[in-house]
Amino acid sequence: MSCGPQGTPILAAAGRRSRILCRTYWEPLYAYLRSLGHDREEAQDLTQAFFAHLLARNPFTTLSPAKGKFRSFLLKSIQHFLADQNDRNSAAKRGGGLSPLPLETNVAERHYEEERGKPSVPEAIFDRRWAVTLLNRAFAALQEDFMAGDKAVQFVELSVFLAAEGNAEEYATAAGKLQMSTGAVAVAVHRMRVRYRECIRAEVAHTVLLPGEADDEMRYLLEVLCQ
Repeated sequence: MSCGPQGTPILAAAGRRSRILCRTYWEPLYAYLRSLGHDREEAQDLTQAFFAHLLARNPFTTLSPAKGKFRSFLLKSIQHFLADQNDRNSAAKRGGGLSPLPLETNVAERHYEEERGKPSVPEAIFDRRWAVTLLNRAFAALQEDFMAGDKAVQFVELSVFLAAEGNAEEYATAAGKLQMSTGAVAVAVHRMRVRYRECIRAEVAHTVLLPGEADDEMRYLLEVLCQ
């Protein structure tokens, strides 16, 4: 995400890019709403209404580096939004004339149920879903890279080594399936991991105002995942 020389808008072209950010963050916000006690239908409606509110008002253009990261901005924004909703209670106006985002609620609900077993405050649930969502988007981008390079089979066989180091036997098995040497498999896995980190960083970069903030968010991402 680029900023002008004055360090101004978080989105230089909000109409084109804000929806991408909404699709990235809707599941963390959905989990946050569920953890506050809203049922599935209420959380879905409120998530849609919140993003319609953001896209209609385009508050992104008022953000500055001094106001913090987009992750923090969204969390504060939905807290203010919920307070306003409680005052207005006007569900009939939800949507703001905009087409709803294609939310995969069943997937989000399953993820939320998995989180329920972990004692945590709503903000921590939001952060965990944020972290996992970024990893999933990075993984999807990595997969697209391999598909574009006609390496779909290699991706299937080697992507299992992204999360855990393989042993010699596992590398040898993968080498046999791919008709590669064990050494070539080790090199391919190393390159895949490097590319995966690049994809993760690219996703993180979409959520900060200044390039230098990506390092801080990468560190925070690791902290959240290690909790």
